[in-house]
Amino acid sequence: MRWTRHITLAIVILLTLLPVLYWGWIGINQTVPQVTEQDEDRIDFFILDGHIKRYSQAGEIAHQISSPLIEHLPGQSITQVTQPKVILLGDRDQETLIEADQGTMTDDESKIELAGNVRVIDNSSFDAPRELRTETMTLFPSSQYAETSDPVIFEQALNQLSAIGMQAWLGEQRIELLSEVRGFYAKSE
Repeated sequence: MRWTRHITLAIVILLTLLPVLYWGWIGINQTVPQVTEQDEDRIDFFILDGHIKRYSQAGEIAHQISSPLIEHLPGQSITQVTQPKVILLGDRDQETLIEADQGTMTDDESKIELAGNVRVIDNSSFDAPRELRTETMTLFPSSQYAETSDPVIFEQALNQLSAIGMQAWLGEQRIELLSEVRGFYAKSE
């Protein structure tokens, strides 16, 4: 009876030690994959249904960025934004909405490259909203400046201007069309 207790105890200890020793022995030989700093396409964080607000020195909201998917790539110091919506807030409650299919912004949010169905909608105090459309555009939100070298279409009500390239000072509601400017004006009744 005494021997059976000792044998049972030895079997329990042996059965406990075998998996632990096996795991320790095999675990030491396994290599852990290392993340290299050179991997520029590595995403270190993402945000679903994100909303980013940037405040002015006076503590007021200067601009907002919202997107269903925001992905940060630290190797490139950029953030990729899917279907970005940027709202620039100006003087006298002026609000400018900018939308695109894709966007890439620098880590400090000083520059946003927009691509695919870019739309700028100005809903200021005019009778009809003004809309500008292009395929790509570079936006500098802090200075409310935008530019493109692609074809642009500018519409307000039934009036339309088209051009190749533009510079826009959105806070001043001033646009400079760069070349091949064509216009269509519909007389209001």
